[in-house]
Amino acid sequence: MALLVTAGAIALWLATLAQIPMKRPELAPIPTERGPALELISGGRIADWFDPARIAALIPTNAPDNPFFTRHFEPPPKPPPKPPPTTRRASLFYQGSIRTSGERLHAFIRFDNKTVIVTNGAHLGANLYVARIAVEQVTVTNTAGVTNVLPWRKPVTIEVPIKP
Repeated sequence: MALLVTAGAIALWLATLAQIPMKRPELAPIPTERGPALELISGGRIADWFDPARIAALIPTNAPDNPFFTRHFEPPPKPPPKPPPTTRRASLFYQGSIRTSGERLHAFIRFDNKTVIVTNGAHLGANLYVARIAVEQVTVTNTAGVTNVLPWRKPVTIEVPIKP
């Protein structure tokens, strides 16, 4: 079977060779005048296409180094820090009062773990002033007009401004 297939292939090849003429075909010469198609592919023009300066001018200047670069997977920017607090919590504890020989009333107030002795109108600290001293309570106020009452022997927590 293999011999028959080989003999058939050789016979087809010989039949094809018999049909081919033995002389070269006559080709028309290339015309010397240049048409629009020949202007497009002239040698000087092709050299301009591959000029490194012209290729560099085609690259955008703001292009990243890596064309596959993305900012998608970067963490978002950190939020701005919170502004510093303007007030803080302070504990006040009215411990009692004493009347001096000049009939002036003084109060013992524990302010942030420090005991101070104050009288009416005295500066208590942290923008706090003593407005009125009574036997059973002390009234303190600040420059904003916020008033707090300190009962006798009961702790009170208030907001006081933080001095810059």
